[in-house]
Amino acid sequence: MSRMERVQALHKYLHAIPQLAEPLTRVPVPVDDIDLRTPAALHLLDGGFTVEPFPFETLHERLRDHLTLGDAELGRTLSARIAGSPAELGEAYRELIAFIARDVLGFDVVFEAQPVLRFHPPGPMMDRYRCHADGGMLAFHSDLMLGDRFEQLNCWLPLTTSTRSNGLQHLPLESSIGVLEQFIALEQLDIFSLPSSREQFFRCLDTDDELRALVRDNVRSLETDYGGLWVFDPRIIHGTAENREQTTRVSIDFRLLPKDAYDRHRAGVAQGDETECFFGGVPMLRGHFYDGRTAFAL
Repeated sequence: MSRMERVQALHKYLHAIPQLAEPLTRVPVPVDDIDLRTPAALHLLDGGFTVEPFPFETLHERLRDHLTLGDAELGRTLSARIAGSPAELGEAYRELIAFIARDVLGFDVVFEAQPVLRFHPPGPMMDRYRCHADGGMLAFHSDLMLGDRFEQLNCWLPLTTSTRSNGLQHLPLESSIGVLEQFIALEQLDIFSLPSSREQFFRCLDTDDELRALVRDNVRSLETDYGGLWVFDPRIIHGTAENREQTTRVSIDFRLLPKDAYDRHRAGVAQGDETECFFGGVPMLRGHFYDGRTAFAL
């Protein structure tokens, strides 16, 4: 594939019609049947983080003495991948995947094998994505910059009420596409180079006043409560802000890919028309990044 063909392919995907009727959609979850909060609480108890996990929103007030509120690493310390959590959490997660595929989407998907249970307490974040010019956080990205496919469905499930600075920060799809277009032009990216451009995007936000303003002027907070799963287009620019509220946010985020899209991409890689994608060094294959089973096999 020539450079021109790679650029044209990227432009085609960037302006494709969204898979969802609404590029950011709230799906009600039957939380009485699919309980993720109880195993999340077991994770906190088993880890020795607290003796009283509920309510999650005030968890930061009941942490054990060895944990310090205000420590930029606190959220990472509390968080865990499904593999390192109680077995009940993994079971509930797979029940959720089956529900989404069968009762919401109506088609089979491959799904992320080990998503993260995230805790976002009040206080500062690590400086990795902090703006050098003004000290603000620039933890924005599209998952396309991490190797994810255009047909992917991003899913975000808060286990708490989220509002203002502790809600998921995001741009509308139209604004996100505008940001991606500007970023792609600045860095001369194509369909092969966009999937590994996360750090480039931060550097552009950090140094390009116009691009940074375009993101900040259009960002919104996704304010919601427990019981709603948010499914959104992978082109949407999103990220986490420093939590300036007096409540802790707990959430799980994960990725779904229609099985037919997965099979099509595997054929494209075999033919040399697409590149192999990795997430954190893990190949985005079934049995690796994705579970070996599909949702319909659960």
